[in-house]
Amino acid sequence: MKLFYSGLIAIALGGGFAFSANTPRNIVFVMADDLGFEALSRSGAVSSASPNLDQLADDGISFRHAYSQPLCTPSRVKVMTGLSNRRNYKHFAYLDVEAKTFAHDLSAANYHTGIVGKWQLNGREVDSDLSPTERPKHFGFETWRLWQLADSGRIEKEDSPSGQRIDARYANPILNTDGEQAGPLEGEYGPELCLDWAKEKIEHWAQGDRPFLLYYPMMLTHGPFYPTPESEAWSDPEKRLSSRGKSQRYFSDMLAYADWVVGELRATLEAQGLAEDTWLIFTGDNGTDRKIKTLMENGEVIQGGKGQMLNRGTHVPLIAWRKGMTRPGRVSDQLVDFADIVPTFADIAGLPEESRRETDGVSFAGVLEPNGKRRQKKSVHVFYEANMFRDNRPGSSKLQPLEFVRNQRFKLYADGRFFDVSRDPEEEKALSVDKLKGEAIKAHALLVEELAPWLEIPDVLTR
Repeated sequence: MKLFYSGLIAIALGGGFAFSANTPRNIVFVMADDLGFEALSRSGAVSSASPNLDQLADDGISFRHAYSQPLCTPSRVKVMTGLSNRRNYKHFAYLDVEAKTFAHDLSAANYHTGIVGKWQLNGREVDSDLSPTERPKHFGFETWRLWQLADSGRIEKEDSPSGQRIDARYANPILNTDGEQAGPLEGEYGPELCLDWAKEKIEHWAQGDRPFLLYYPMMLTHGPFYPTPESEAWSDPEKRLSSRGKSQRYFSDMLAYADWVVGELRATLEAQGLAEDTWLIFTGDNGTDRKIKTLMENGEVIQGGKGQMLNRGTHVPLIAWRKGMTRPGRVSDQLVDFADIVPTFADIAGLPEESRRETDGVSFAGVLEPNGKRRQKKSVHVFYEANMFRDNRPGSSKLQPLEFVRNQRFKLYADGRFFDVSRDPEEEKALSVDKLKGEAIKAHALLVEELAPWLEIPDVLTR
């Protein structure tokens, strides 16, 4: 297939960014679950606080324009493979057994590779020769501690003392560690056990001479919104598994706990003498849950947009840090989407061009180190069916994939709708193409050109 997309051409033609010999090689990549850009206090939120992430940005670099898919699995598939969902997203909660991931890439470069947190990639499809507990290793991870790997990660009604189906990622979790299933673990908190495992791995790897990749797709801050060990209600075992009308309050508690986890990871890297040799990168997988309303310092209230194509569903935080980095506290206007993670990791690891996979992304490693070669991305592409988690059953007639390309300001849908999202973030009124002026004329022409090649690629959604 001929490659039209600018990101693909950039990767295919080489000329990759090369770090200097003493630049970090380790990567700790943290992806919070259901956490949009607006939710962090650094973004102006006053209904929740994220002091550790705020400090990480002050000491590192943050990105104003990072965009995800609007839902969990599509984002996970894209970020791990570096490919558009048009190419490799088959159905919800599934990663194609043929897919290659950033763990494959770095494992081949002699990296330790570990994953901890939420899996949710086995799906309804059964690979005849691959059991669920073999899948992390199959996708390049040598070690793991995961929720929702070998089973649903929930206690079904018939096995529940309360007669209710219980989500077992938080209180009394069910976790799989390197193939060994454990739980429900009474009195334990899933995110804390995942953090403990992550810290142990970092400390262990620090004793060796090989670089490492730790991928940490968090359980937090996904609903159900339950108390954390720092919540007053945690002292009551029954309240640990009930929001009781306090979703907003517990979301803030869960965000605070996720923020603390990132602070603990940073502290571990510093304690082990790895802070100058490791990139700690944080993002969210999609917009905040729609139940959550975030009060901003300007008085605006932003409702979570998970599952929607609006900014509220796709605009996510992206922060990168390492100790001693050049010009800390920078805020970048570089356009980034999840396809860019794979080539960025390849640059951080110094992978030779001949060993790299073709991706739909453009490395932003040159932004992390200002003396590096920068690749400017013209647009980001999002391909998504807003109800795929409900309507992706075979034979469903409701599958209506939505698709757009956008830059920092303008957004063009495949059906022709064109928005200035800087002025109309809720997309209430499409611009009349025949009445465009100035910058809008140029942006529309560019986005039409960027979108056209994507429409020629058959999508692989299971129908």
